[in-house]
Amino acid sequence: MREYALSQEQVKRALSTDYNEPLMRVNPNEYSDRREIPKYRLSEVALYLGMHERTLHNWFFGYSRSVHGEIRPYPGIIEPALHNPHGPALSFYNLAEAQVLSAIRQKWMVAPEVQPLVPGERPKFGQKPPKHSFIQVSMQAVRYALEYVTSEQPLHPLISQYFYSDGKNLFVRKVEEAIGRHLTVNVSRFGQMAFSSILDMYLDRIERDKSGPIKVYPLRSVEDEDKSIVIMPNVASGRPTVNGTGIRVEVIWNRSRAGETTAELAEDYGIEPRVIEKAISYFTTVKAA
Repeated sequence: MREYALSQEQVKRALSTDYNEPLMRVNPNEYSDRREIPKYRLSEVALYLGMHERTLHNWFFGYSRSVHGEIRPYPGIIEPALHNPHGPALSFYNLAEAQVLSAIRQKWMVAPEVQPLVPGERPKFGQKPPKHSFIQVSMQAVRYALEYVTSEQPLHPLISQYFYSDGKNLFVRKVEEAIGRHLTVNVSRFGQMAFSSILDMYLDRIERDKSGPIKVYPLRSVEDEDKSIVIMPNVASGRPTVNGTGIRVEVIWNRSRAGETTAELAEDYGIEPRVIEKAISYFTTVKAA
C-alpha cells in the first residue's frame, strides 16, 4: 500500500484541540461505558490509523454523488458516537470499527487463471503470462454484508463478540456473493486474495475483554507485526502511547521535532531506540487509504 509523509503542520492541526468550530458538548458521566464517549475528531482518528480524513468522513457521516445529473445521498456505514463532524464525534469503539473497515477496504490481489495448453501445442512467441489484478471490496458489497451481521448484532457489529465468533464468516460469505454479482471475478478465486486471513490479522490487533475492545494496535501495513504503539481508552485520555509505558507518542514526536536525537530519547525513557523511531515515524508516515 502506498505511503506518504505528512507535514509537521498537518500533524499539529490533527493533534490540536484549539478549534474555532462548533462543538456539541457531552457529559461523560451520562455514559455507562466510557468507550462510547465521543472524544476523537475525524482528523485525530485519521492520523492515528494512518488514513485520509475524507475517507473517515464518508464512512461515518456519508457523502453525496452526482448520478446522471441527480445528486444522490449515501449514508455513512458506521454509526458515529455523535453526529458532529466538526468536533469530537467518534468514540474508542468507533476507532476500533474504523480499523476493521480499513482492512475490509484494502485492495486485494487476484491471481490470474492459467489456461492449460492443448496437448502438443506450444506457447506463442512473445506471449506474456497473465498479470495479477487487484480489486477493492466496494462499499455496496460492504453494506450488503453488514445488513446480515447487523440483524444479529445491531450495536457495533464489526467489533461485536458475534462478529468475532460466527459473524465474520457470514460477513465474508456475503462479501463473496456481492463480488460475484457485481464484478466479473470468479468467486472461487476470492480465497486466493487471503481476504479472511488478513481480516483476522486486523482483528488480532484489537484486544478484547468480555465486554468488548480494550486496546487497539494501529496497523499501517499487513507486513508490520510490531505492537509498539497502542491506543487504550483509559490511558493518556485514549491517545496513542508506547505499549507498556503510558508515554504518549505525541510527546516523543514533539521532543524529536525540537531536536533531541533517538539515542537521547531512548536513554531518557529507558526504551529501545527502534521503539523511539517507531513512535517518531508514527505521526509522519501515513498509508493512502
